[in-house]
Amino acid sequence: MKKIDIRNATRADIPFVAECGLAAIDLYDFTGECSEMESTIKVSSEEDTLYSYRNARIAEVDGRLAGCLISYDGKIYAESSAKTFLMFKDMGIQIKVGEPETGPGEYYLDSMGVHPSFRGLGLGHILMEDALEIARKTEGCHKAALLVEKTKERLRNYYAQLGFRTEKEVATFGSRFYKMTLVL
Repeated sequence: MKKIDIRNATRADIPFVAECGLAAIDLYDFTGECSEMESTIKVSSEEDTLYSYRNARIAEVDGRLAGCLISYDGKIYAESSAKTFLMFKDMGIQIKVGEPETGPGEYYLDSMGVHPSFRGLGLGHILMEDALEIARKTEGCHKAALLVEKTKERLRNYYAQLGFRTEKEVATFGSRFYKMTLVL
């Protein structure tokens, strides 16, 4: 039986947080090089960016880094996203930002990645349940929210099984997504 622990990320986890964030948007597969890795590590090392290690929960299996979910109170989105995307721009990475992903009153589940060596253990589900528990305890948040790419129907069906409902279509980051929410 494998021992699974979920905990807050620490500064030592910053490279893994960056890897998981990039894996969540299909820019990294936990092998080889990634041109955005260095800049994403810098963004993840800040305390007040969207992809900060401070917004990350880590899944460990038998003491090894296995997965990560980045989530936060939507009330920080406006200020933190401005800093996040400016940092990327200053490092030469242009991000096509469209509609806001979240805002006050929502607990936002932003990015999740699970290392391929640990897939099939249910870590994604454990991380989701952990984030939803935090959401329920976050004062002022009455719903959890996330975006799912329109092309990822299997993932959208999974979120629906957790109780998320499609709220609207969102155009951001040069693509179209469904915004799904769950009343807490």
